[in-house]
Amino acid sequence: MSGDDETELTAIVEMCYDCFNIIITELASSELSDGFCERMSVNRKNLKSLVKNSKCPMFITWNKLAKPNRNNDEYNLRGCIGTLSPQPVMNAMSELTISAAFHDRRFQPIQLKEVNLLSVGVSLLVQYETCEDCFDWTVGVHGIMINFQGHYSATYLPEVAKEQHWTRKEAVDSLIRKAGYNGQIDKNLYARISCTRYQSSKVSVTYEEYVSSHHKGSDPLHEISKSKKGEKKVFGLF
Repeated sequence: MSGDDETELTAIVEMCYDCFNIIITELASSELSDGFCERMSVNRKNLKSLVKNSKCPMFITWNKLAKPNRNNDEYNLRGCIGTLSPQPVMNAMSELTISAAFHDRRFQPIQLKEVNLLSVGVSLLVQYETCEDCFDWTVGVHGIMINFQGHYSATYLPEVAKEQHWTRKEAVDSLIRKAGYNGQIDKNLYARISCTRYQSSKVSVTYEEYVSSHHKGSDPLHEISKSKKGEKKVFGLF
């Protein structure tokens, strides 16, 4: 990775491990084991050595398993926050992880009891290019950011149009509404839209994968549960 060339930035699973570590620490800081804290510290140190002083626009996305008691892998959005301006990767990841988990106004803050049902995605936005028009991009490859009439702007990440099975026109029309514009959408409006396309280096990790790989199968939530039970026993003695 390089701090001077955004196209070299690559999302890696250790970033997702860090996101899980951050929210678990936020939710249960007083009940974490020494082993958890050590693994978190080592992971952060390794990440810092990789990203160094790199800056990049990025998004953090939390999803929650839709039907946890059934064998399925369908997840629903639980929170997503990002920045379109280049920010120091380590600082931005910490801030956006917290914001996406607890301050996305579309959702209630994530609770500790939900964490084992979550997956997290880290998207680094790279390869920004000016489009010839608002349809000069490829579904499934590019995200787009539009600006028009001086004060309307909005963006969709590269995966959105593909996941929604939209055409380019459907995606642009939806993005225009997302920007807050309620007027007529026609050829004249399309012609006035300034559009930038970009790509995303994205990695996602489920909680199960996080426990298996980062904690070698030792679930930190089980450790927290044992700690809480221990506290109750202690209080019961007095």
